[in-house]
Amino acid sequence: MSRHSWPGIACGFMLFILVFLYEKLSASPDNTLGKADLGMLLFVVPGLLGGLLLRNGSLYKPLYGVLLALPVCFALAHFWRLAVRPAVQEIAWLFSSVFWCAIGTFTSLFINTLRRRIRIYWRTHARP
Repeated sequence: MSRHSWPGIACGFMLFILVFLYEKLSASPDNTLGKADLGMLLFVVPGLLGGLLLRNGSLYKPLYGVLLALPVCFALAHFWRLAVRPAVQEIAWLFSSVFWCAIGTFTSLFINTLRRRIRIYWRTHARP
């Protein structure tokens, strides 16, 4: 692994844990299965920021950090009694949050590609 990929991995790891703790500590007790949980959209942020930190636009590097954070978050939820669901549902919830992180990483890949294309366009079409 190159030294340029560590910021994306570390950012994905730390932000995922922070968003997880925020979601668990701010969860309302009346959130039943029939209600929408818009807080899951916050999990886009770790993938987005982790992807924007990388220069080469790699999709996998921020997700490596998120996958490393999964067992930490699962352990935090059960040792601090933050889990309100059974273990299988908690694991499914964590993996769905990985999906939202991947959406954020795809968005950062799109933004990086768009910025690169715009920069190339203005370089080739600039009038002296």
